Amino acid sequence: MQIRGSAEPVQRNRPASAEHDRQPALAPAGAPDDSRGALQLAIDRSPRIVAQRRALEGLCGRVSAHEAIQLPSSTATAAQRSHAAQSNGTVQRVVIGDYDTDEEEAFKLALEEMGRKGDISRLRHYHDELRKLIDAVDFSVVDYQDARPFRLLSVAKLALAKLEPPLDAAPPNQQIYLLPKSEWWRLFIDARYHQERNPLKFDYQQSPGFFSAMMAAFEEVFGAPPVKPAQRSSFAAFMGSIAEGFSSIISAGPEEVTPELYQHYHDLVRRKVLTQPGGSPRFATIDFGWSNTSTTFGANGVGEPEPDTEALAELINEGIAYVENPHLFPDALPPRQPGAFVAIKIMFDDDTGARLYECACKYDSKQAPVLVERILATYYAEVGKANKKPKLVMTAIVRLIRNLHVGHFFTDANGRINIMLLLNKFLMENNLPPVILRVNPGVFGGLLSIRKLVDAVEVGIDNFRRAVKHLQSGAVVGSAFDLDDVEQTGTSGLILGLGGLGPSTSGTGREKAPSLGLGPGLGSMEGSSRSTDRPRTPIVDVFIPFGTPFAVNDPSIRSLGECFWDTFRQHGLTEEELGDAAKQAGLTVDQHVFLDTAGAFIDAINEIKGTTYRLRVDQFDIKTGDGLKQSELGSGGGPLIPIGFAVDRDTGQGHFIPPYRR
Repeated sequence: MQIRGSAEPVQRNRPASAEHDRQPALAPAGAPDDSRGALQLAIDRSPRIVAQRRALEGLCGRVSAHEAIQLPSSTATAAQRSHAAQSNGTVQRVVIGDYDTDEEEAFKLALEEMGRKGDISRLRHYHDELRKLIDAVDFSVVDYQDARPFRLLSVAKLALAKLEPPLDAAPPNQQIYLLPKSEWWRLFIDARYHQERNPLKFDYQQSPGFFSAMMAAFEEVFGAPPVKPAQRSSFAAFMGSIAEGFSSIISAGPEEVTPELYQHYHDLVRRKVLTQPGGSPRFATIDFGWSNTSTTFGANGVGEPEPDTEALAELINEGIAYVENPHLFPDALPPRQPGAFVAIKIMFDDDTGARLYECACKYDSKQAPVLVERILATYYAEVGKANKKPKLVMTAIVRLIRNLHVGHFFTDANGRINIMLLLNKFLMENNLPPVILRVNPGVFGGLLSIRKLVDAVEVGIDNFRRAVKHLQSGAVVGSAFDLDDVEQTGTSGLILGLGGLGPSTSGTGREKAPSLGLGPGLGSMEGSSRSTDRPRTPIVDVFIPFGTPFAVNDPSIRSLGECFWDTFRQHGLTEEELGDAAKQAGLTVDQHVFLDTAGAFIDAINEIKGTTYRLRVDQFDIKTGDGLKQSELGSGGGPLIPIGFAVDRDTGQGHFIPPYRR
């Protein structure tokens, strides 16, 4: 692949790690999606990283064969653990009680069996011994390590998590505890992997210790469980607590985040996780610190969405970034603002013609914490002016996370600290639920505008609610239930975003129809795991007649995505056919479409299936539930699919919600 616009190929100064931390590498289209494929991260040629790589290569030849070290089953001294961890620069083979880390699969099966039997004390003992072993590793030096203890610690952590049920109630700033710990991974593993149902995916790829580190970080940052587990309450009670959280933002806020605390959070998610530096087949410890002027990263990859002009204009106007070659944009960008600290350069792939965006940090490591402090101060000022209005608070949070992520202040693990940890921390601090995101976390790196990012977060909040609803409706914690049945997902159904999607105006001032937020992956709906055997009610029996008042927060109201999905599935439409219809209608990843495009989507379905659907939009007053007006879309002459749009007539804002009950 030849890249024009840069004298050299884009380099990165961090080794490969968990998928969600990576900005897409500039790889040829069609490159295999393996651990070193399209998302490969090359080591930057900076002196610091070159020195680290040489040190690693030197260590590779000095590591001796594993030496068995017997640790007492209950009392291993610090000296013994230190010797076990650091002998010859590597974690050595260790025997803990009855099990040997050199026999990883047997050790893993034993830990999982302890979990199945509910043997918490024994399981916790092995977890703690593995933790002590890893704690003895010096992450301030570059050493190769045996990855097995790191993976086994994550196995033990997951087994313990499966033994902790969700709470029947939790304060708004700890709503994450309404979800079983065994499902927390959905908040820190990319949505595209959720159908694999593998919380340890990254541990067994390029980031041994990842699951354990993220769970420990969540536990520290979000606090201990507020109350003892008890019988789960009704979903209505849960929804009541959520509604209260949206209407009442906490007044006594928590301790403000400082650059020092920000760096501590980074240590939590990164320091006990191994990585594979420079394409090495072995795992090593690397102490990743603040970014500097040699740090570069790609904002997008071949075949991935480009930043939209609105997103770039926001970054420029806010003094976060500037574009080095703005003349390449068809739409004029605003002029560069003083103080901008990230440069964006547009390049071209000669093989595909794709536009690629290389970002470069224009600050040194001493300036990084100063810039973080500036971004945090802007957030606290904005959230203070929001007057506890949830939408404004959410906008302030999204802007903060976007700015931190574009700033790329650490050489690794930016996705983990910014999107997986801090986004959920700030949401819950403000009485908002955490998120199960359905977008690639990389969109926070400047690909989408604040408006679209808020939409994505609102969908993520709704996914969290739906997951909790699924459990509180009677699903057994720890059983083989499928939360993908209740998530709004682009790989197993339509994502039709809820919230804040009121009418907008074009550049000419003419009002457009209300927009539907369509999430990622509409063009690839293979691999659905939705249940097809649940009872079906005839569609004509579940609609509420137009004009009938309804409670906007009533949990029995179904989502727009469910409406489309269930309606079309009843007529035998497959996931592949849904994907074909989406492509035919021109719906693409992360696109916000207007109702006329939704009509084109229905027309495409009609053509594929020989049906005659039409879409009927019923507008309701969001405050009273009274019917306002109706409109129809689609050229079919057959059954109408009613979709409700609850709108605030004072502001024009609202959300889609089907006007019918289960």
